[in-house]
Amino acid sequence: MKKPKAPYASSTLKCLYSKLNLELEPLGLDVDMLDDFVQACANFYQIIEADEVWKMKDQALPKISAIKKVTRDLFDSFLSIAARDAEKGYRILLDKDLFDDGGDGRYIVYELLLIAPNPDYPDYRDFSAHPIFGEEQKRYEECRAENEENEENEENEENNEKAYTDASPEIVTYKDFYTLQEQREGKPLYVPKDILKYLDEDYYERTPQVAAAESFLRKVGVPNADVHSTMIAILADICDIKIPTQDLPETVMADIEEHGGKVKGIQQYQRYLDLMMDLSNNTRLPSNRGFTPNELRAKMGGGLPKKFSFGPGIQKSMNDGALDAEKTRSIIMTANLPDELKASMLSELDKVKKF
Repeated sequence: MKKPKAPYASSTLKCLYSKLNLELEPLGLDVDMLDDFVQACANFYQIIEADEVWKMKDQALPKISAIKKVTRDLFDSFLSIAARDAEKGYRILLDKDLFDDGGDGRYIVYELLLIAPNPDYPDYRDFSAHPIFGEEQKRYEECRAENEENEENEENEENNEKAYTDASPEIVTYKDFYTLQEQREGKPLYVPKDILKYLDEDYYERTPQVAAAESFLRKVGVPNADVHSTMIAILADICDIKIPTQDLPETVMADIEEHGGKVKGIQQYQRYLDLMMDLSNNTRLPSNRGFTPNELRAKMGGGLPKKFSFGPGIQKSMNDGALDAEKTRSIIMTANLPDELKASMLSELDKVKKF
C-alpha cells in the first residue's frame, strides 16, 4: 500500500480552495456548496462511493440547478483537496487502500476514525501511522487507558469519558467499516429528494411511524422538551450496525428511561413493541443504502429476523411482576409474526421464567 499523503497546511488549503472557487463561481457554485453536498451524503449513507455521489447530484440537489454544470474533473479536484483536509467531517479513502482487489475508485465515509483496528480481520490495513488518523487514534487510546485506570473513580471516569468523546465524537472502528460495507453489498441506492436536509445530523423524516412514536414517548412520561432528543437517540440505535435487531427493544427502552419515560404494564409494553417494530421497519438505514427495511423487502424480497432475546431490563420487569409472563405469552402467540420468530420469543420467555 502506498504511504498516505499528509494533510495540507491551512494556508495551502486556503490557496487550493480559492483556486477551485475561481472555476466554480462562473457556474454559480462554490467550494462550500460542494462541501455541504458531500457532507450531507456522508451523514446519510455513512459510506458511499464517490462515483455514486457524482451520478446522483442532479437528482439529490433539485433546488440547485447550477450543479448540472459541474464537470467530473471539477468534482474530482474538490475531492482530492478535501481528502487532505483534516478538518472535514468525512473522510475520502481510496478503494485500493481498503481492499486487496480494490480499483481506482474512492469512498466518502462519515467520520471514519481509523482507530483500534482488528489485526484478525482478513482485509486488515494498518492505518495507525496515518498522518490524519494517527493523532485521532493516539487520543482515543490515551483516553481509553485513563478510563480503565480510573474505572473505580466515578468522577475521573466521567472526566475521561468526556475527553474520549471530545477526541472521537463518532467512533466508527475499522472493523465496523467492513461490516457496514458487507451489509450494503448488492443493494440498490436510495436517493433522497433533497440530500441537503441531512446536512443537519439530527434531521429525520417526519413519517407517520415517527409521529406515533413521539406521541407514545409523551404518554410514557418523556417531557415534551426531550421528545426530539429521545427520538434522535432511538433512531441512532436503529441505524447502529453494532446493535443486533433482537437487542433493539432493550436498548431503546434504556433511551426512554434515560429521558424520564417509563413503560408500565403489559398493554403499554405491547404497544411499545408494536411501535418500535413499525419504526424500525420504516427507518432509512445506512446498511440498506438509504432504503427502509420495508422498502427494500418490497424491492428485493426478504423477511423479519428469525431470533429474539429479552434484555436484562425486561427480565427484571417480569421477575418483579411488573410484566406478566403469561399475558406476554398470549400476546406473542396471537401476534402476526413468522412461526420461527414466535418460537424464538417463546423460548426466550421460558428462560426468563426459569431465572
